[in-house]
Amino acid sequence: MMGVSANDAAISTGFFAANDFAAERRRPGASGRAAAQSTQLAAQSIERFEREIAFRELLLEEIVHRTKNTLQLAVAILGEQADSANDPWIRHVMRGVQKQILTLCQTHDHFNRSAEPGRRSLGFRVAAISSSIRDSFGKRADQIELGFNVAEILLERHQEVCLSLILQELLTNAFKHAFPCGRQGAIMVELGIDDLAVCHLAVRDDGIGRTFRSPASVGLVLVEAFASGLQGEVAITSDKGTTVEVSFPLSQSSVVGNVAI
Repeated sequence: MMGVSANDAAISTGFFAANDFAAERRRPGASGRAAAQSTQLAAQSIERFEREIAFRELLLEEIVHRTKNTLQLAVAILGEQADSANDPWIRHVMRGVQKQILTLCQTHDHFNRSAEPGRRSLGFRVAAISSSIRDSFGKRADQIELGFNVAEILLERHQEVCLSLILQELLTNAFKHAFPCGRQGAIMVELGIDDLAVCHLAVRDDGIGRTFRSPASVGLVLVEAFASGLQGEVAITSDKGTTVEVSFPLSQSSVVGNVAI
């Protein structure tokens, strides 16, 4: 009787195993059990992802809440320090910082009040942030007209944050310095894109103008830093007032229309 080689044995083993597997698949209910197992695994994965999303949403909500509380606490502390300061200049500086943090707190609220995630329209936010800054100057801003010509652009989240902070600094600087001694005037906020998909934010005033001998303010340094984060540039002109324009490339955004307020 001829012997069986190792290769023949392996082939035979594999052949019978394949036949056994095929037979198992042909048994009644085998495919149903496999489908049920796959469905169970998918359900477990979905449940795990849902728990992870819920945890992250809770964590984000806590961070937003704590950030808001911290900003409000800073505003309150600065107010107390300003009230107790004997030096009028120190009191003035503290009030100025308090206003800036209060505006930042309001900007933070504007961002986190919207339920729409990701990309969002900027037109309403520009008007809301600008009006909030104007209100922070009280009666001093009554003689200043505020206007808008804003394209409804959908921005990425980080672009919107940087642009809003730039707008805050530019408007604060214009209200503070462009119209001394109760002078009347106007500030125009313009936002649009050109044919090369470059976004332009311009804040124009018809105030006393800016001399280029003046040292760069802290606000301007911040504007340049935020513009750099957008891979953008800052241009300043002083002709019958001051115009500061920030330009940066706009990636994967679309223009819906223009809003003139």
